[in-house]
Amino acid sequence: MLFLALLLAAPVARGYDFRKTVKGNTLYFSILPGDSTVAVTAPFGKDGGWGDRAKPSGRLYIPAQVQLDGQRYEVVAVESGAFLECDALVAVTIPVSVSLLGGNSFGHCTSLRTVVFECDSLGKVYGAFSGCDAVDTIVLAEPVRKMAAFLLSDLPSIGNIVLRAAQPAQMKSIFFGCQAEAVLHIGRNVGKVPDFLCYNFPGLKRVEFEDGAPLLEAIGESAFVNCTGLTDIVLPQGLKQVGAGAFAHCSPLSLTFLPVVPPTVPASAFLGVDKGVRVVVPCASADRYAATAVGRHFENLDYDGICDDTIDRLRIIYIHDTIVVHDTVYIEDGQPIGADADMADDAEPQAGDDDGEVEEKPWIFIDGKILRIARATTMRGVGVRVFDEKGHLVVDEQIPHNQPVDNYYIKLPKKQRYFLRFDMGAPHVVDVERQEVR
Repeated sequence: MLFLALLLAAPVARGYDFRKTVKGNTLYFSILPGDSTVAVTAPFGKDGGWGDRAKPSGRLYIPAQVQLDGQRYEVVAVESGAFLECDALVAVTIPVSVSLLGGNSFGHCTSLRTVVFECDSLGKVYGAFSGCDAVDTIVLAEPVRKMAAFLLSDLPSIGNIVLRAAQPAQMKSIFFGCQAEAVLHIGRNVGKVPDFLCYNFPGLKRVEFEDGAPLLEAIGESAFVNCTGLTDIVLPQGLKQVGAGAFAHCSPLSLTFLPVVPPTVPASAFLGVDKGVRVVVPCASADRYAATAVGRHFENLDYDGICDDTIDRLRIIYIHDTIVVHDTVYIEDGQPIGADADMADDAEPQAGDDDGEVEEKPWIFIDGKILRIARATTMRGVGVRVFDEKGHLVVDEQIPHNQPVDNYYIKLPKKQRYFLRFDMGAPHVVDVERQEVR
């Protein structure tokens, strides 16, 4: 009985080899086999926890390296239960050196709101953040390349995910099944959205791009499969490639492409997406988008809101139900002169014109289904292309280099909305096989 009493009264054995104070918080380390690496642990190990020791609070910074008696150790792991129930923690930064988080390593840290990952490669994790129901912000910093699947699946309150990883290699399904209503922010230095990043993340509501994400060139395979909460998708200007199944089975209300040159998009990229979704593409590339998987899949291509009459020296004029928007349009600068076509002949001389004469420049008129370009001799060699509102090319002509008379006529197929584009210079065939004309 005396022996048992002494045993019960004995202090709990410590579970660490040394401790260090880092930015106000005392951390405990155990040396791993090999004598050059350490793991962060609880002062009495995974079974004894923190006992009566003061738990870390506020912002926790785990160092990538620590020193003891002149020996440098790399911090490679956070052991199971290392910060279990440290309910005064509000933020934690996990360094580039850490490759393993044990189960419940941050379990039930009920005040934890921000987690910053700087890990180069983070292996299999099981419930590292179980019970951390207040986590609102996840930052995947620039050094991050690989992360374990399902790492963040069980966090119910994520509001913001910041992706800054410059060279992501594998982040497959880290939000799998997550129901949190979140916004994904793509950093300006990100070159690719990783394959399967948001696979089956139904709570994802929006994707935003910092400064337009100028370096983003690719969206990986199945990156947003089953993100049924995405309501609007905007693809940035520099995007060149969309992976297979990237947005399969999403349910967007609208889809906007900003790249003037259409990115490579396989047929499966929008598998299962409603064909009637409103899709907005640049006016200058209407026909090119219509010829891609985007135009073949979607039935509602639209060009309003992002048109630019000066892109690549092209002039774009809108014709609604056979009425030119401004009735009479001055092709060279697109500025309306007036509703009365006779003004073309009666215009007053402009300051700077030689000898008080008005320089003759082309005009366009509409009469029924006939489009007339007046003074067409000044547009010899210019390509004229007309598109319907779904982006299909309906007229593709070139005003002859020897245009003999002032008027050039184009017959429009029927009364509907058209987009008229002038290529200010002889059309140049870019791809003979696809007959793309720029």
